[in-house]
Amino acid sequence: MTEWLKIYRRQDWILLGAALGLCTLGILFIFSATYQGPGVPMPRVWMKQALWLGIALVGYLLMIQVNPTWLIRMGPILYAIGVVLLVLVALVGTELNEGRRWLRLGPFILQPSEFVKISNLVLLAYLLGEVDVRPPNLARVFSCLFWVGIPLVLVILQPDLGTALVFLPSALGLLFLAGMRWRHLFLLASMAFLAVLPILFQLVHYFRFFYPQLQLNPGLSAPWWYLLKPYQCNRILVFLDPNFDPYNAGWNLLQCKIAVGSGGYAGKGFLQGSQNLLGFLPRPVAPTDFIFSVLAEELGFRGVLLLVGLYLVLLTRLIMIGLRCRQEPSRSLLAGGIAIIFFCHIFVNLGMTIGLMPITGLPLPLMSYGGSFLLGSMLALGMVQAVFVRRGP
Repeated sequence: MTEWLKIYRRQDWILLGAALGLCTLGILFIFSATYQGPGVPMPRVWMKQALWLGIALVGYLLMIQVNPTWLIRMGPILYAIGVVLLVLVALVGTELNEGRRWLRLGPFILQPSEFVKISNLVLLAYLLGEVDVRPPNLARVFSCLFWVGIPLVLVILQPDLGTALVFLPSALGLLFLAGMRWRHLFLLASMAFLAVLPILFQLVHYFRFFYPQLQLNPGLSAPWWYLLKPYQCNRILVFLDPNFDPYNAGWNLLQCKIAVGSGGYAGKGFLQGSQNLLGFLPRPVAPTDFIFSVLAEELGFRGVLLLVGLYLVLLTRLIMIGLRCRQEPSRSLLAGGIAIIFFCHIFVNLGMTIGLMPITGLPLPLMSYGGSFLLGSMLALGMVQAVFVRRGP
């Protein structure tokens, strides 16, 4: 048997099984989210997702063959390519849904920010696990955050606040795994709190007097509040007050919570979700940001347990692989960082669909419709498998 086939046989089959199970559920409920009843024409987005899954699996298989040490040492180059792609998005990108986030490559439309999340991670694994394996001091912490900050700003300007929210937690998580001291983490948390404190004052001011519209006070408002789009401001207000504009800005959240709650224990049955069939759950976002609501309504609590169980298996295997290669810091950081990115996506998406977090437009890994996100997720899993198959004894 050739060496490349032996590499495939050594991969973590439990991790692959959990990933394929989630992808299968994703295609099924993307179909359900676009289904409008018998005989009614429907968009074939589920077929596009199946096509992207085939492409993603090819990328996954190719990534397993790549030596992770070589890949990590390519971190600076991958990072530079990612920044260039984000600049191209700003200059010649395709604008859809109130944002310029995509690049058109022939018949395909790619979202570079999904791949930049991974290239950032590879760069940090290189800096913290190859260049200097010592626990990062404060200067190195700020140096790493500086490099993360460049693509972060470019993503915020697209604007894509949801994806941007993953950058900092994943970077801080990786720094913590690399041995960042608690006092440095406390310092960064204090700085973040001071940055958002003015906007908290403004929101308290708003809710205290029940203004029908947000009246910004230049003396109290954080400067970056003015950089947010109106719909982003409304999402924050809807999160803090679910009764704020329930028929416009708060409509999506209200319908998501109704869909999840109405599923009960056993659900209404596949293709039988009334919130989805009747269009109360907006069709453009049901297969993407709110795919969990579709599943919860149709499969109920049992389906939610299945979904959460698959994600727990996925995250557990990623963490175990990271722990098994602790003698090779850069590889361990790569696996741990990918686990953090997946966790951030899962936590934020599930939280926003049940009202525990503001709606940010962050997709659910391996489930939500989106070719770039699916491809990026499978490439990331391929990187972890490449680490696993080359593990030591």
